[in-house]
Amino acid sequence: MSNELQKDNQANRTLERVKSLEKEGNISLPKNYSAENALKSAWLILQGTVTRSKEPVLKVCTPDSIGQALFDMVLQALSPAKKQCYFIAYGNELSLSRSYFGSVAAAKNVNSDIKTINSQVIYRDDEFSYHIDPETGMKTIDEHKQKITNISNDAIVGAYSVIIGKNDKILHTELMTYDQILTAWRQSYMNPVLNDGSLKQGSFHAKFTDQACLKTVIARACKMFINTSDDSTLMADAFNRTTEHEFRDVSPEINELQEKKSTISNQLPTLDEEEYSDDEAETAYEMLEDEYEEAEEFVDDDVLDSLFGNGK
Repeated sequence: MSNELQKDNQANRTLERVKSLEKEGNISLPKNYSAENALKSAWLILQGTVTRSKEPVLKVCTPDSIGQALFDMVLQALSPAKKQCYFIAYGNELSLSRSYFGSVAAAKNVNSDIKTINSQVIYRDDEFSYHIDPETGMKTIDEHKQKITNISNDAIVGAYSVIIGKNDKILHTELMTYDQILTAWRQSYMNPVLNDGSLKQGSFHAKFTDQACLKTVIARACKMFINTSDDSTLMADAFNRTTEHEFRDVSPEINELQEKKSTISNQLPTLDEEEYSDDEAETAYEMLEDEYEEAEEFVDDDVLDSLFGNGK
């Protein structure tokens, strides 16, 4: 079977796979979730999704990665139409990425007792305190007072997320310092953190740092909760896979970029002035420079914007 035919069949094959798992009792999707509708919506979106180099993802990405991304979407009962998830190509691999709305929805799908998830950013001059129960190890927020004048992206010191049950009992509290959040961002393919700890100018993380912090702490809270639940292992695996697509070691990519930069630097001096006109030499220089800059950017800023839903 050709790659094109395999790709055309991925949505239908995923639906068949899901129905088989449901029939066998291996997965249980929420009653108000239609896997068929979600897959139809996802397939329509994928037909218009392109890579950074403007190539269709359905042409570039492998059938297996397309199938896995669709399967992970359904296992988490996510809907791309509701901006709960997005599809992004890394090389020839298609990956599923959640918005923070998606993380909240996934957690609620695992445990119907979850009433809501409240998250806040902590700023430098906020009055904030918490304690840890020595018996359970659970964190509890004791106080968080904030003045509107405290709010500034340059004054963020941390963020927290509280998962609350339908009986108003606190089920889990996740607290992260800003340093911990930066560490998580350094592991992402976007890697918006520069060597000096500042954020890459123009990136979503720099423009909307508060929303990026909330997305990170919510994802971590939901991950901890999902991985300690008694629900489907398949769903937990899908949640973790999706999270790992955003936060995974980027060392190989960094090394590759450094090698490309070195290659480009070595190539530039070899442009023979006798062989090339000034215009040709300048064009060659710009092409090499553009090649490096394009490789350095893994994801467009507008895609990063979309990952956070309506958080602007």
